Amino acid sequence: MKEWDWEKAHSLVPDLPADFREYALELFDGYHTLYYHGRGVNQTVICPVCRHAERYGSRTRIYPKSGERALCISCGRRGKYRHALRTERPSVNEIYIFIGQKYGEKGFILRGFKATLIERSPLSKQVQYKDEEPFEIRLSEHRRLYITRDGYEKEYNDPKWETLHRTASGYATAWAEDEFSIHWGAAYGDNYKKFIIHLYPGIIEEMKGTAAEYSMMQSLYGPEPQAEYYLPIPKFSYAGCVNLTIWDFLASYAKDRKLEILFKCGLTNLAISKLAGEPLHYNWRGKTPWDYLKVTKERFKWMCKHNPSTRMLEICRYERKHGLRLDEESCNTFGASGMTAAELGYYIRFMSPKQLSNRLLKYTGKKGDLRQIHITYRDYLHMREALEYNMNDSIIVYPRNLREEHDKMVIEQNANEAAKRQKEAEKRFRKIRERFKGAAGVYMFEEKGLMIRIAKNASEIVEEGRQLHHCVGGDTYLKRHADRKSAILFIRHAKDPTVPYITVEIAPTGEIKQWYGIHDTKPDKKKIEKFLKDYQKQLDLKALAKEAKVKICATERVAV
Repeated sequence: MKEWDWEKAHSLVPDLPADFREYALELFDGYHTLYYHGRGVNQTVICPVCRHAERYGSRTRIYPKSGERALCISCGRRGKYRHALRTERPSVNEIYIFIGQKYGEKGFILRGFKATLIERSPLSKQVQYKDEEPFEIRLSEHRRLYITRDGYEKEYNDPKWETLHRTASGYATAWAEDEFSIHWGAAYGDNYKKFIIHLYPGIIEEMKGTAAEYSMMQSLYGPEPQAEYYLPIPKFSYAGCVNLTIWDFLASYAKDRKLEILFKCGLTNLAISKLAGEPLHYNWRGKTPWDYLKVTKERFKWMCKHNPSTRMLEICRYERKHGLRLDEESCNTFGASGMTAAELGYYIRFMSPKQLSNRLLKYTGKKGDLRQIHITYRDYLHMREALEYNMNDSIIVYPRNLREEHDKMVIEQNANEAAKRQKEAEKRFRKIRERFKGAAGVYMFEEKGLMIRIAKNASEIVEEGRQLHHCVGGDTYLKRHADRKSAILFIRHAKDPTVPYITVEIAPTGEIKQWYGIHDTKPDKKKIEKFLKDYQKQLDLKALAKEAKVKICATERVAV
């Protein structure tokens, strides 16, 4: 890119349209302030813009009140009432306006302005002594985007220092305090007005014959963008575009003119993804569209018809890189399933792409969800491989009933993981098994159909946590139990002593630290609390302390 001549650039900037200030004033309709003053029900209302004064009262049955909606009957401007004598501060409102203009021979410039409306009370000292006008509108230009055949440049005006800040490689970090640079996704509630960008009419017409003529802005925003435009782009619903403005769009286009190719070929999903900042890693030196996208010529033709997502683009690149031959039906299936290139690479370890496509369509049927079937099939194969099945067996790779076989694998894998966890716990916490030998009689108790006992080993505690879905099977509780800092007890129904019911943690002093049932709930709360109180009453604290290998003072005996 040639070195940018800023002096020449400034000399070529066109003047603003004659009606630009009037256009800005019209945008403030609804945000004006009408001042009133008087006594009792008879009030005089003054509009600071047209300076018309109207007397309201019992005759008109209009009674101004501060903060209420107001309408000037002379000029028709809308706003809110404000008492003229109770404030010296002016009313200030701000909006942002973008205007596009021809620049130089075939250049285009996008200019951003901040318009500030200042309205003062006609009875204030500044207006009375003619130091200030009751109405004023200020225009300050805060940024410019120059687009030429040779490239582009950005220029910023820092409101703090009133100097120009220029950059050719992105936004300046010093602009964090600029209201315009606030995160656009936060435009909600009372601050909504601040985040609207108003577009001066005729921006598409101004682009004709310039370097921005083929930016495809018209296809995105329509033949004439609305005067009030905010996020996201109207015609496309894409989560990554929440921060995309017309400024961002034109800057991205100026940086990479090949976006024009994507739009013209109908690849709007890829173009929007690139505009939103998604890293797609194009081949900048590609001389053809398919080389630019890193896909085959045949696959590029298919992409132009179907407008694929970025995931499907990666699959098309995978096809070219590994020399695959995907037919149109397979591409349609993979695209609809939301499959990634890495997932396709996993599948083809066991089958060809065509076999995979046929299998997914068969499992989906007429009413199935192709995306969900793909996820289920992928997880099924992962579980089979993790459990060391023979993946060369077609009966395993191509199950007749996918959902049924998937659920079987889930159960088997969970049981396998539970067995591994129990084996690991037994190895690390061998002291728990040794503790049970001398503690079984100390903690044993039975009453009214319920029984309580200490855990036999580490695997029993792990299984208790797995079946009741709480955290007793974690290393924290296993270590406490093994080190005799507390004891893990099980409450069972006397008729079913092997079925988990309630888990209890008890201190060496006999204090019940906590107890829980399934999913950390407390079933039969009154019944269990009474049982535990009876249990504490009959505990031999000396035997308990001896078993825990700690010294307990008489004052530490737990109250029941």
